[in-house]
Amino acid sequence: MRAIQHSDSSPTRRSAIWLVGLVSISLMFGACKGGNSPSAPPFPGAPPAPNLARQLAPVSGSGQSGKAGERLVEPFQVLVTDTAGEPMGGVDVFWKVTEGAGRVDAPLVTIDGEPGMVAVTTTAGNGIAAASFVPSLGRNSVRASTLFAAEQPSFEATGTSQ
Repeated sequence: MRAIQHSDSSPTRRSAIWLVGLVSISLMFGACKGGNSPSAPPFPGAPPAPNLARQLAPVSGSGQSGKAGERLVEPFQVLVTDTAGEPMGGVDVFWKVTEGAGRVDAPLVTIDGEPGMVAVTTTAGNGIAAASFVPSLGRNSVRASTLFAAEQPSFEATGTSQ
């Protein structure tokens, strides 16, 4: 196996590359075993494959209206579950404004390849991640996503002048 070198060698990028490599190897060995259980070890004595977030479902918060520039009454909420449908705590959820000039009130990070800023929150033990939102005037949309989950629920909010 040959390592690929990138010009950006930040610790975060290196960690992400290692994580993707480890998950790929775990999934590959699991597929070789022929079992259907993603957490079953590929051979005796091997650690189980990580239980990855597979589902991301909207819980509440979409469809609100509020004064532009002021935080909405209800936060946007999503539920993150594993392959067995169990809630997962400690999972990072990424919130991206996809329409309008509103902002998510959460820590912001820059993601390579994504224009603009992305806010990140972490799920609680019940699998729920919440993000407060401050709409701009007019229609606003926010997309939630997480690693390994195909779903990317969108939340809508309308900013009013009063």
